[in-house]
Amino acid sequence: MRIISGTAKGRRIFAPKGIKIRPTSDRVKEAIFNTIAPLVNKSDFLDLFAGTGNIGIEALSRGANKCTFVDQSPQAIKFIKTNLANLAFEDRSMIIKGEARKVADRLGDNYDIIFLDPPYGCDLVIPVLKNLNLLLKEAGIVVVETEHKIELPSHCDNFRLVKVSKYGDTQVGYYGF
Repeated sequence: MRIISGTAKGRRIFAPKGIKIRPTSDRVKEAIFNTIAPLVNKSDFLDLFAGTGNIGIEALSRGANKCTFVDQSPQAIKFIKTNLANLAFEDRSMIIKGEARKVADRLGDNYDIIFLDPPYGCDLVIPVLKNLNLLLKEAGIVVVETEHKIELPSHCDNFRLVKVSKYGDTQVGYYGF
C-alpha cells in the first residue's frame, strides 16, 4: 500500500500479514478521494474500523487538519502508530482503541468526513450510522466502504444516501444530511 497524493505521496504504509485486516485497495482509495477531494483539505477526519490507518493517513497527506483513528484490535492500533510515526503525522492524530459503535461519547468532536469500513460479513453499517448523527458537521459526509452484496439503506436516521459506486466486490456509499 502507498500514499496516493499529498505531502507523503508515494510513501509506503505497512500492513500486517495473517490477521483480519483488509486494507482498502489503492484503486478504491483513489476513487474515494477523487469524490471527496474538495472536502479533505483542512478537514477534521474520523476513520472508523481504521485497520492500518490507510484512509485516515491518506487524508492527512492531502491536508486534513486532524484525523481520529478508531479500531478495537491491539494489532491494528500498533500498525496505525507505526505508520503515523513513519510519516510524522502523530501531532495531527488521535488513536482510540475501542468498538466503533461505542466510542461516539468518547470522541467529543465533530467531523467533516467520517469514513467507516466495517469487517465484511458483520452487518455493522446501520448500527454505526445511527451513532454518528451528533459527530458529523452539518455540511459533512459519511463514506461507507462495504462488500457489494450489502444493500446500503437509502436513509438511516438523518442520513441520506447520495451516491453509490462499485469496484469488484467492494462498494462505497456516500451519506449526507
